[in-house]
Amino acid sequence: MDLEAPVAVYVPEFEVGGKEAITLRQVLTHTGGFRSRVDLEWPVLSWEESVDRVCAAPLERNWVPGKKAGYHIASG
Repeated sequence: MDLEAPVAVYVPEFEVGGKEAITLRQVLTHTGGFRSRVDLEWPVLSWEESVDRVCAAPLERNWVPGKKAGYHIASG
């Protein structure tokens, strides 16, 4: 896997809500800009349902991916 590749290369459903250019590196370093206020309802939801919710979440307003870190306990 190429850490500089957009997540959407590997997970096409991720390419929504302004997240098209977010890279694997940015996801792994929590600088992608989607701390996501998504309720993942873990462990009630399946893995696939959880991934679908994260993919559908929009980029946070005024966040420039790669410029700062932000972590969310459930979806980070």
